[in-house]
Amino acid sequence: MERRLATIGKVRVEIIDGTDPERIAEAVNALFVWKRAWAARVGKHGPWLYSEHYRNFLVSRLTTDDRSVKSHAIIVTVDDAMVAVLFMFTDARAVNEIISGFDPDFSKWAPGLLAIESMVKWAFDHQSDLDCGPGSEAFKPYWSRNNLRSCCTAVSVNSAWGLAALLLRRWPRNAVNSVRALMGHSGAPQIDRSAQTKDGSANSDLTEEEPTVN
Repeated sequence: MERRLATIGKVRVEIIDGTDPERIAEAVNALFVWKRAWAARVGKHGPWLYSEHYRNFLVSRLTTDDRSVKSHAIIVTVDDAMVAVLFMFTDARAVNEIISGFDPDFSKWAPGLLAIESMVKWAFDHQSDLDCGPGSEAFKPYWSRNNLRSCCTAVSVNSAWGLAALLLRRWPRNAVNSVRALMGHSGAPQIDRSAQTKDGSANSDLTEEEPTVN
């Protein structure tokens, strides 16, 4: 990956810890710019993308001294310009990727994959397990050699308004399931699962496959 990126400029991969708050903040700011551009392009939005509080929380957490959990940033630059960043936490158990992103103008050269490759190398060099987290990104089964485990997400409701919001959010899915069940009983063709979500992916429950590298 590095050789491929080097065809367009001088490549440098930095791995820094939380003792450089200015550099961490610069990397977080770049990450949010790239994430917002991606969200606008694919039509996926979340309040955290535009939250100054979340941005400040992320910078604070990544620069807080913690004896048991250390934070690191992997920064990929081309001619001194940031093109990809990856934040990870490390402890005695494993390396955990927290969030990452890359400049979409450089997507042709896959700088994000170079950041991920650097994280994997760091874990190997330190003889640590690597927890890739939940999700279906292609690099996870590749680096984990399809070493997967199931995980579940629990949703906790703390108020009547929260319960109302949860039910309202689940109503479309429940309605689709009811229609599917009725059509199944009537012998009509089944609704294609792949058409149930906005992004074209299959409509699934809360269980996901979580790759890990051991």
